[in-house]
Amino acid sequence: MQISADVSARFEGANRDSFVRLSHRPSPSRFEALIIEDIGLASLELLELRFELEERWKTRITDEEAIRLKTIHDVVDLIAEHSREK
Repeated sequence: MQISADVSARFEGANRDSFVRLSHRPSPSRFEALIIEDIGLASLELLELRFELEERWKTRITDEEAIRLKTIHDVVDLIAEHSREK
């Protein structure tokens, strides 16, 4: 799935602070960064990030979708998909 430049740019600006605040490591600079391994989020922090994404993007992320989120790119793709569905 190709992400739009608009959604990607909005995601970068809107959610970088979420990743930095929750991260135990430096802010990711690539979409391929792994959420757990590269960024260092623990399970509770992943849940907090999920809720923050849902609130900020006015969407609902199912458990199945959340389980598939492994990289920053996965998160951006999911938000873009939900944005197209509205």
